[in-house]
Amino acid sequence: GRFPRSAPLGLVVGWYHCQRRPGVQARGKRLTYLLSNKTVFVWIHRCALMRALFCLLTAAAAHFRGLRTELGHEANVTAKVSHVRAPKIFLLFMTIDSLPHQGIWKKWVADASPGEYKAYVMCKEACPSIDHSFIEQIPTVPTVYCSDLVSGMNALLSAALQDPGYSDNDKFVFVSESHIPIKPFHEMRNTLMANANSDFCIFPRQEWHQHNADLHGVVHLGVKHHQWIVLSRAHATKAVQSQGLVDGYSVRAVLAQEEAQEGLNVSNATFYWAEQFAGHASTRFATGASKRWSSGCLDEFWHYNALFGSAAALGSTVTLTGANSLQSMYLNSPENQGSCTTFVHWTKPGASGSGSALMLLAHALKATPRFGFYTNSVDRPAAITAMSEESLTRMRESGFLFARKVEGSARFHSKCETLENAMERVIFKSGLGSPSTQPQYNFVGDGQWLDNFSNGLSIKSTSPGHVTVVHTTEPAANGQGTYDCTGKISLSFNNGVQSQAVYDERHLMLKFENGVIWRKNPGSFLGDGLWMDSMGKWVTFESRPPNFITLHNQAYPDWKGQGTYSGLAVEITFQNGVHLAGSVSSDTQKLTWANGVEWVRV
Repeated sequence: GRFPRSAPLGLVVGWYHCQRRPGVQARGKRLTYLLSNKTVFVWIHRCALMRALFCLLTAAAAHFRGLRTELGHEANVTAKVSHVRAPKIFLLFMTIDSLPHQGIWKKWVADASPGEYKAYVMCKEACPSIDHSFIEQIPTVPTVYCSDLVSGMNALLSAALQDPGYSDNDKFVFVSESHIPIKPFHEMRNTLMANANSDFCIFPRQEWHQHNADLHGVVHLGVKHHQWIVLSRAHATKAVQSQGLVDGYSVRAVLAQEEAQEGLNVSNATFYWAEQFAGHASTRFATGASKRWSSGCLDEFWHYNALFGSAAALGSTVTLTGANSLQSMYLNSPENQGSCTTFVHWTKPGASGSGSALMLLAHALKATPRFGFYTNSVDRPAAITAMSEESLTRMRESGFLFARKVEGSARFHSKCETLENAMERVIFKSGLGSPSTQPQYNFVGDGQWLDNFSNGLSIKSTSPGHVTVVHTTEPAANGQGTYDCTGKISLSFNNGVQSQAVYDERHLMLKFENGVIWRKNPGSFLGDGLWMDSMGKWVTFESRPPNFITLHNQAYPDWKGQGTYSGLAVEITFQNGVHLAGSVSSDTQKLTWANGVEWVRV
């Protein structure tokens, strides 16, 4: 029999299940019902009337129970979730083509059990250097910087939610290629697993969007948050299910053409957002003199609005459920709110408030020696280019779990350690162990010297840990050798003599074990050797008679150059055409350029 389209769904499903029962043959009697004034025909196949009714009711009940899992286009998101297990951290990396701090992350999870974490990565382009023993790469989905990174984020969530088993305390942590962890694994795990809430770092009110009043006169606010959020399992599931229209709230970028017509700079990542209220027309930001907008990207709005909706400006606060430190969120706060798990430094005035933990740590880091921040735009966070033992200690002692944007080329201020090894010693092992003595950079004594007979010679690094000595008048005194990062050098000369020397703190003398002393050539540039520039990059001065000097800069080739020196003064013409004069301090530890920029000795 054929059912009318208006037949009750339970009876339809029940009829379908009865038709498929084993052993049921396609013959029987036809029974006519009247239900809600609709005629329904059911074939009863060797079934008593009561058995048929029971079949219909139980099948309908099963169908309605199944509806609870059929939400959105991701109905199978928990298909593999079959058993309860211990909570797990899911690291969700987004990158273009590499993970420059992969070694740091591998050291971080070295003490973790396999069941305590799982890492996923989505690469915009090919990622040939990814270590697949540590991280699982998911298929790439199309993403566009700023206008849509959300699709990639939700693809990572969807993949992680397929992991077998579940715990209500699972945490889904979004991280970028410039993230580093600044707490030991188990300390961080205990912090994240303390509850089943999500972590959102909310920008100050000045960064939010404000919409026109809706048809009921209510003003709605687009709450802006940091992209790198931590989601609970419940919120991760809801986010995946909410791809597209979100609780009647759709967020999208207005066409570039519309922005251009309004005289806006389309390339400055400023977007206007539209929201669709159920049963009402689409509204937009106010225009003209009353326009209220700020810069921002879709990934800084979407997940909050997907989970909580826009904030109706009906009072001074809103109450959120399931988000740490946001049980009562102020609608006009000039400070950050919520739980900020990642340290990042915004140089835009007010973007991190004034007394927030973000600003306090930024000021503390700037005060540590040889720490490097670099930024060329207030619309993007500052890059961390160099760190020292003191700065790593400040990070370790802070309330943050991660830090960004740490450049892939960021260096640790030590001639002995890489940043990776220093992170392991200072942060992951809480200062236990001793620094390595294996040099990472050129010998600090590179340059022009005078031997104990006042004959000229030069010392030059050939590779980290190795040097050559070239004597200007006695070839038999030429030699080669090794050095470590403590300032100790071991040399073997062509005449068969072998000796060791120690470099003094002022970079002016080499004292050999047999009592011989070599002195820095007073006619040479006393700034010879390794320096850290204002952007945290390592540069090297190399002088040669009578007064010529070369500046080596591997990080920024446009800022290498040549020039002349006289005593402590130096003048350099850089590859980019800039000409600058500078002066080395009397203790040879600082170089100040005429434009006020300062470099420090490494």
